[in-house]
Amino acid sequence: MKKMYSFVMVSFIALTVHAQLVLNENFTGYTNGALKGQGRWGEENTGSQVVVNDARPLLYTTYSCGGQYITTDHVDGKDPYKPFSAKIQTTTSKTVFTSFVIRVNEVMSNIGFFYLVLRDTTALTPNIACRFFVQQEPGASKEIQFGIAVGIGNAAFTTTDARYNTGNTYLIVIRYDIVNDGPDKAFLWVNPSTVAEPAPGSKCTASFALSTTGEVPYGPQWNALQLFQSGMYTPAADLDAFRVAEGTTSSVAWDYLGIQTAALPGERTDFGLSPNPVLSKLKIEYPQVATDGHVQILNVQGMLMKDLWLPANTNASTIDMSSFASGLYFVLFHNGSTVVVKKVLKQ
Repeated sequence: MKKMYSFVMVSFIALTVHAQLVLNENFTGYTNGALKGQGRWGEENTGSQVVVNDARPLLYTTYSCGGQYITTDHVDGKDPYKPFSAKIQTTTSKTVFTSFVIRVNEVMSNIGFFYLVLRDTTALTPNIACRFFVQQEPGASKEIQFGIAVGIGNAAFTTTDARYNTGNTYLIVIRYDIVNDGPDKAFLWVNPSTVAEPAPGSKCTASFALSTTGEVPYGPQWNALQLFQSGMYTPAADLDAFRVAEGTTSSVAWDYLGIQTAALPGERTDFGLSPNPVLSKLKIEYPQVATDGHVQILNVQGMLMKDLWLPANTNASTIDMSSFASGLYFVLFHNGSTVVVKKVLKQ
């Protein structure tokens, strides 16, 4: 059972905190290398560190990401966590939404093991309620499954009904319903529409999963989002744009999550693409680079299609897109810590 307080205390909490966005992390301005110590990220164990990277920024059409991201690998590690701006009190019924983008490069295990969680890092015992995991599809080394679980200890994981490919970028949305005197529920959507709150039980664009195991003994609060590094069970993956919001109802929590209004970074006039739409050769014009930079082209799934290095003291390059399938692509210009994004339509 969850730890309960007096009626007066519960009422006070309910009246003072109706909804809030407690985490909005896209790693902008971080230094490449060890994550620890940047942006209030802490660590809990020993081993390898999660690192900040900017070589292949994650992009998702209707979700705002940064130019930098974090990378995990198949190692035991320091299990980094990011404290919330305010604690989520779990003594009253409410909904908590979590969203982020992920690109899984390799998975070595077909056994579900928790990877990303919401928890209280100040508790003396594991205080984990909502768990997200990635595992290999049995018999298919390049196909993966996403899943969730409610509860601590030997939690029963529920996987999505669809299967996914390594190398693509996916939007993950998790809804956790805290239900006093009843079973908690966790819902997972992959690539849902961001226009409106996804409905429980809906298949959304791609996939849906539901986990419920009854009352969960995880204590009176959550204070952080945490990544667990557990050797071969940890995927080699890139993650970005974490958002966590709570509300007294799911619709309020969804509004505070704010992803329905998210978009790509603002486009700049000093970074040009022509012709657009393009049939074959795409000319890219950009501010002159003093040191080597590069241009990347990604498809709408976030897969890298082309990576062109730019010599110093240049301001234009050409990329042959004649072999690309018709559709929308993202062009990223990198120069030092600067990342600029524009869209191009291939005919």
